[in-house]
Amino acid sequence: MKTTHALSLLGALALLPALSLAQPVDATRGVDSSVDYAALKRLGGWDDRNYQLTIHDLAVLAPNEANLNVSIPAFYRVQLRKQYPNLPRTGRVQYPHSVLPRFLVEHSGFLVNGKFYRHVEREANGRWAVLTHRDAVAELGENDVVISLEGESRVTNPNGGAESSIEVSPIDPDVLVAGSNGPGSGQRMHYSFDGGVTSIERVAIIGLGLLGGSIGLAIKE
Repeated sequence: MKTTHALSLLGALALLPALSLAQPVDATRGVDSSVDYAALKRLGGWDDRNYQLTIHDLAVLAPNEANLNVSIPAFYRVQLRKQYPNLPRTGRVQYPHSVLPRFLVEHSGFLVNGKFYRHVEREANGRWAVLTHRDAVAELGENDVVISLEGESRVTNPNGGAESSIEVSPIDPDVLVAGSNGPGSGQRMHYSFDGGVTSIERVAIIGLGLLGGSIGLAIKE
């Protein structure tokens, strides 16, 4: 009976994704021996900056923090709750929907062993796994400084666009859509797939009216 149980356990471990095994958490790197750093994988993708958290830092988190379906790491949750103490502490939604793109812009990604990564997924056991086999952003040296985002890029040409709006995909922050009224007649829409470095004008809306009792939209590619 014991042999059967042991074989079943080994089989279950073999089915676990290798992604988690690629991110071992070394508790000796933490600044507070009373913190279970490995358990912080339930609070979003692992980030080595979690090692700077103390038990007092974690006290600012909500009681149901592990049940919130947001992939940002524990250290960033603590940072936001200290910066914005009025964030909700109950309910299913306590962070803005834009929190992941904001984290990626501010902190360049999930820092694991000197490299930044931008993708995570939630495993069946409730923990988050950083996908370390792709999309490394940078490998840092001791004195390196990361610049996440700077500068501007004009999307309306010639001048004259007004009431502009920019939206970032909550899944992939490199995907942006920008809209403005004008220049000229109609609304101009621009899309970017590289975080705004370049943009493409896809559609200009040139007319909106009623057609047989329904709204008709005229567009120009």
